Amino acid sequence: QKKENINVLEDLVQYGILAKIVSITKIENKTYKATLEGVQRIKVKDIYYEKEKNVYYAKVSKMRTKKALPDDEFFSKESIVKKAKEYLQNIDAELSNKLEIDSDDVEKVLDFYIQRFPFSSKEKQKFIEMADLKTRITYFYELIDKDKGKIKIDREIETKVLKSIKVSPSVNVKVGGGLSIYLNNSRRLETGFKKK
Repeated sequence: QKKENINVLEDLVQYGILAKIVSITKIENKTYKATLEGVQRIKVKDIYYEKEKNVYYAKVSKMRTKKALPDDEFFSKESIVKKAKEYLQNIDAELSNKLEIDSDDVEKVLDFYIQRFPFSSKEKQKFIEMADLKTRITYFYELIDKDKGKIKIDREIETKVLKSIKVSPSVNVKVGGGLSIYLNNSRRLETGFKKK
């Protein structure tokens, strides 16, 4: 992401993901696209600037996860995968069958879904900062439940709007991820909603 006037000491968060560059592609004049692969959660200990190279360096420590989990199905890999697939079914049924991870490591499975789900950057940052796997799993379920509630409300609104629209052959309505209405031949679209 391009951001002007970055103040490294103020803009950088203390926790992050150590990543390795998988590929770099030149897009246009002096613009590159880098594909990264996350390696390890880290905590930044110190940042220093090397003037000759005009670059910042950071001293970091690896974050260790407290992996002790209660003997409870709620915290199992199978439970995480089931919850994730139910969530994906509400967003994109086709994607729910394609998004698979072949690992028995509960933390790897959890991280796989966290990085691919449409959680906010603040929510994802909170995941990075959590050191306890039990807490991370519980938070994952909370976010999914919260998001499923939003999706349900969005669908209810879309249904009500669609029922209130008098559709003519000149109107194409697309539902999913938000309501989109396209008007053709500049015809008037009527809904059941009135301006106050």
